[in-house]
Amino acid sequence: MPTSGANRSSHDRLQRENRMQSGWWLLPGVLLGGGCWAVLLSQALTLI
Repeated sequence: MPTSGANRSSHDRLQRENRMQSGWWLLPGVLLGGGCWAVLLSQALTLI
């Protein structure tokens, strides 16, 4: 019984770390995407 509880707690911790890592990967992606959109918009405005 105690082993299953320990496994569950470690599993929860792993899930939390995975979620944090995915969040850290998502942030730069959003920033890069926003930067690309800003550059494209500025270039389109200069062309108009």
